[in-house]
Amino acid sequence: MANSQQQVCDIAMNITTMEEVHEALNDAGDRFAIYIIYPFLMILGIITNGAFCIVLARVPRMRTITNTYLVNLAVADLTFLIVAVSEKLFNNWVSQIPADKTHIGLPGCIVIPFILNCTYFTSIFTITLVSVEKFYAICRPLEHRKFSGKKRTMKLIVGAWILSAIISCCFIPGRARLEVVCMNWPEKAPKLPSKVTYCLAIRVWKGFEHVANFLQTIPFFIAMVVNTILYTQILRTMHRRVGARSQLAEARLVQMRNQVATMLVANGIVFFICQMLFQALSISLSFRHLKEPLLADWQVQKALVVARIFSYANSAVNSIVYNIFSSRYRQAFKETFCWRKQRKILPMLELELTRQTR
Repeated sequence: MANSQQQVCDIAMNITTMEEVHEALNDAGDRFAIYIIYPFLMILGIITNGAFCIVLARVPRMRTITNTYLVNLAVADLTFLIVAVSEKLFNNWVSQIPADKTHIGLPGCIVIPFILNCTYFTSIFTITLVSVEKFYAICRPLEHRKFSGKKRTMKLIVGAWILSAIISCCFIPGRARLEVVCMNWPEKAPKLPSKVTYCLAIRVWKGFEHVANFLQTIPFFIAMVVNTILYTQILRTMHRRVGARSQLAEARLVQMRNQVATMLVANGIVFFICQMLFQALSISLSFRHLKEPLLADWQVQKALVVARIFSYANSAVNSIVYNIFSSRYRQAFKETFCWRKQRKILPMLELELTRQTR
């Protein structure tokens, strides 16, 4: 029986003790994260990002160039959350072995990471585009008026998705081969799958998974440096201009613009902080095979669980950050969802508009 299994499997793995069995399975902490924390963050992300899109659809004054970028960010975050969490739930529902891809096969090994990488890189590029747009609006307003426009914004957004797709395609060879492992469990072990399938790099690119772990961090750190420079310039310019405006209406306009800029800086900082642990682990894993690792395998897995929690949380809290730092966004959310209060206010606004048109 063992010989027939080895003929249809790439390799065989013998698990001899119950301790090794427990190490091969998800423990209580892993299951709590997969079945409780991840779904909670996905539902939170659907609510917050969906609410933001509804606000922009119902409040015309919120349809600005900056918010066009932020809607694109919300779409990328929603897609990332739904695909990432659904894949974790499905894999752990059909198999007790972590990273077992038997039920999704080679198409799943290629398509799911491609979608996750594409949406992740799009988020990075979108946050950077928002920073560039706000930098020119505040630090170089004359130049901003010349090239600012919704057509140009849409072209940049489409370009961000295309560039993200191209970069994501480069990582496909890292998961384009299936390796089937025959598992020989001890007699006392619970009923577990006899075969486990893993997604690995194609054989002609030996060690590509290590290179890929390092390469995927490069856009993140480049974007972090660029955004840090832009944030510094934006905050310095806003600080110099405090109190420089004398007219009340113009002062309010500047205050509103600066408030939105502060919100975007805070949102960007939250993004880079939440993603930092995952990127640091990716760099660590890329060099792990070269020397004696500092962390055991189980410690790396625990760190990855924590890193995923931060990554998923970042995709869910953007709208919360908007409301914390900007009264304009808070007012728009109130107008959209506090419908009882809105019903009382709308007739008054209509009456005032009628008076002004007479």
